[in-house]
Amino acid sequence: MNTPLFPVPVKADFSRTGRDLTSVEWIVLPPDAGFPLKNRILELAKRLSGSFQHTLRVCAGEPSSDSKLLVMTRHSSIAPEGYRIRLGTSGPIALEAGDDAGFFYGMQTVLQLLRDPARVSCCRIDDAPSMKERGYMLDVSRDKIPTMETMRSLVKSLSLLRYNSLQLYMEHTFAFAAHERVWSGYTPFTPEEIMELDAFCRDHFIELVPNLNSFGHLQKWLMHEEYDLLAEVKGGNVLRPCRAAVDFMDRLYAEFLPNFTSRKVNIGCDETAQLGKGKSAALCRKRGVTQVYLDFLTKLADRAEKRGFSVEFWGDIILHQPDLISKLPKGITALEWGYEADHPFRRDTALFRKAGVDFLVCPGTSAWLSLLGRTSNMIGNISNAMQYGCRNHARGMLMTDWGDGGHHQYYPVSWPGIVMGGGASWNAVSKETAERIPAGVAFAFAPETDGVRLGEFLLEAGNVYEDYVQKTSNGTPFARAMMFFPNARPEDFAWLKNITKSDAEKAIRHTKDLLACLRKKPFPHAPVVHAELENGLRMALLGHALLLRAAGGPFDQTWWRKETARAVDSHETLWLIRNRSGGLHHSSSVLRKLADFDPDAWCAGSRS
Repeated sequence: MNTPLFPVPVKADFSRTGRDLTSVEWIVLPPDAGFPLKNRILELAKRLSGSFQHTLRVCAGEPSSDSKLLVMTRHSSIAPEGYRIRLGTSGPIALEAGDDAGFFYGMQTVLQLLRDPARVSCCRIDDAPSMKERGYMLDVSRDKIPTMETMRSLVKSLSLLRYNSLQLYMEHTFAFAAHERVWSGYTPFTPEEIMELDAFCRDHFIELVPNLNSFGHLQKWLMHEEYDLLAEVKGGNVLRPCRAAVDFMDRLYAEFLPNFTSRKVNIGCDETAQLGKGKSAALCRKRGVTQVYLDFLTKLADRAEKRGFSVEFWGDIILHQPDLISKLPKGITALEWGYEADHPFRRDTALFRKAGVDFLVCPGTSAWLSLLGRTSNMIGNISNAMQYGCRNHARGMLMTDWGDGGHHQYYPVSWPGIVMGGGASWNAVSKETAERIPAGVAFAFAPETDGVRLGEFLLEAGNVYEDYVQKTSNGTPFARAMMFFPNARPEDFAWLKNITKSDAEKAIRHTKDLLACLRKKPFPHAPVVHAELENGLRMALLGHALLLRAAGGPFDQTWWRKETARAVDSHETLWLIRNRSGGLHHSSSVLRKLADFDPDAWCAGSRS
C-alpha cells in the first residue's frame, strides 16, 4: 500500500497495515496558526471533503469530538520547514512541525496519502528540505507576460512543489511612471499588481523577490534616443559604467523595490559582452574589462543595499577573472547559472565557496528554444546543479525558465523541469526524483485530469530532440531553425552541415506519432493543455521540414504555407488564454516570416 509521494520524503516507512479514515471529520490546527496556514488548510479541507462520509471541518481549538482526521502539534526541535507524520493503527494522523511552513508542506504529503481515504497505509515520515532557498524565475521580458490569473495558478503549483521564492525576470516590463515609452505596448506589470501578487505569494509561503536587470540586456531602453547618454554602444544593450547610469538605476530602484516585501533583489548584470567596446573602451584597456565590470556592479549593489536590500547578481562575468571573486561586495549572492547537462557546476561552485561568496545554483527547465523540451538535458542539468550545489554549500537553487526567440514554447513544456527542480532542491539525495516527474506533474499541475499520463507525454515529447545526432546548445536544432533561419545566413549555423536526412526523417516520424497519440487519447479535462501540445508538435514539424530540406530532402511549399498560417493562428489564440497581449505581435511575427521563407533560395544565397 506504499503511496508514491512527490517531492520524495527524506525518510518514509510504510506498514502493510491499512486504515479506513473515511468516517472522520476534524482537522485540528495548532492554536497559534497564522492566517496563511489557516487559509490553506481550509482550502485543502474543501478539496478533500468529497472523499469522506462527512464534510471535513477545521478547528484551531480542541473540538469536543473523537472524530479527528489529523492533529497538528508544534515542536521547536524540528528543522525549519520540516515536518513529521505518524499514522498508527488507531487514532488520527499526527502532523508535527516547528513552523507554519512545515505544517503546510506536511499537509501536501497528507493530501497525497489521502488519495484513497479508505485505504491509507500506516506510516512514519520524517522530512525536511535539502536547500534553504528553492526558487523559480520566469522570464517576463521576452514577449510573454502572464495574466494575473495565470500568475496565481503558477504560485499555487509552485507552493505544492515546495518552492519558497519566485522571481519575475524584468528588463522593460514594469510600468515605471516616467518611462512609458519603454514599456508602451507591452502590457507590463503595474505597481498595484506587484503588491497584489506579493501578498498572494506570502499567503502561499513564497517570497516574491524583485528582479530588475541593471547593466546588460537593456536594449528595450537604450534603443530610444533619450537614453543614448547611458549606452555603452549606441543602440546597444549595455549601460555605460558611469555615475549617470548608477543614478539612473537608483531612481528605478526607488520606484520599483518598495512594491515588494522581500528584502532581496536580483540586479542581474549578466552577459555584458558590449562592455569595453564603446564609451568605456579606454577605461577597460587601462583597468581590465572584468575589473571595470566589478567596479560598476559594486556601485549598483551599494545603491540597492542603502535601500535596505541584499543583492543577488548573475555570476557569469566575474568568473572570467576568478581572482576577483573575493573582491565582490560583502553580503552579495552570486547566481551560478548554466543550462547544459555538462555545465561546470563542479568548478564554478568551488570557486565561489573558496572565495567565501554566498551563491545559488541556477539550472534551467530546458524548455526555451526547444518547442518540446529537452528531457535528458533537463534532468542532467538539474542533477548536476544539485550535486555540486550541495557539495559546496549553496544557499539554495533558482530554477530558471527563459523565453528567448519569442517565447514560443507553451507553459506545460516547462512543467517537467519545474517539477524536477522542486523535487531535487527539496530532497537532493533521492535517486527517485526524476522517475517520479509524472507523479509531480499530476499533483501540482493537473490534479483534475490524467496527470500522470500527461507528465509521461511531456517527457516523451522532450525526447524528440534526441533523434538528431547533432545537438545544439541551449535549444533544439528544429526550434532554432524555425526561429532564426529567416534572419541569418546558412554559414552562421556551423552545426547545420551535420544534420542528416535520416535524422530529420526520424524526428518527423517521432513527432507525427506523438500527434497521433494525442489525437487518439486526448486530455478532455485539460483542453487548453491539449491544444498547446498539439500546436507545439505542429510547429516542431515545421522545424523538422526545414532541416530535412537543408539535408537534401524534399520540401512541399504548399503544405508549408498552409501549416505556418495554421500555426500562427493557433499560437495567437492560445497566447491570449494565459498571457497579456503585449509581446504577442513580436512572437507571432517570428512565425509569420516563415510563411514566405524559401530554404532553396536561402541555401543558394550562401553558395553564390
